[in-house]
Amino acid sequence: MTGSNGVPIVLASESPRRADVLRMLGLSFRVVPAGVEERIGVVESPHDYVERLAREKVAEVVAGNPDALVVGGDTVVVLDGRVLEKP
Repeated sequence: MTGSNGVPIVLASESPRRADVLRMLGLSFRVVPAGVEERIGVVESPHDYVERLAREKVAEVVAGNPDALVVGGDTVVVLDGRVLEKP
């Protein structure tokens, strides 16, 4: 499960869509989901929130996979300026 340069690729997400994107690119990878709590801060903007989540997830997975290229991201839904949390 490595990229073309021999570096292992780890997807820090259980998102089927993110995995599909990596597969469409022809990459071999493994999935290691992060256990980051997804809760927006009181004064955090939606943009800052989603960026923080992505960074925290990657940081957590990198800690256990220091020699890998860790790919992460996050998505939130915003309605009328308010983040709709996952059910």
